[in-house]
Amino acid sequence: MDYNFSHIRKVLVANRGEIAVRLIKACKKVGLKSVSIYTESDATSLHAALADENILLPGQNANGYLDT
Repeated sequence: MDYNFSHIRKVLVANRGEIAVRLIKACKKVGLKSVSIYTESDATSLHAALADENILLPGQNANGYLDT
């Protein structure tokens, strides 16, 4: 299939672990930039390493993702 993503510049991957890694790899495959969110405890995780940009969340572990 041929998809046209010309109107999308970046994708925020608001997940972590294997799902986030798959999304980031899919973005790279179609030429989209990816932005991951992470906490200090996830700073060395694969999803943070693969993304084009990273945003550090306040908090630790899962609480950093859940604190609205």
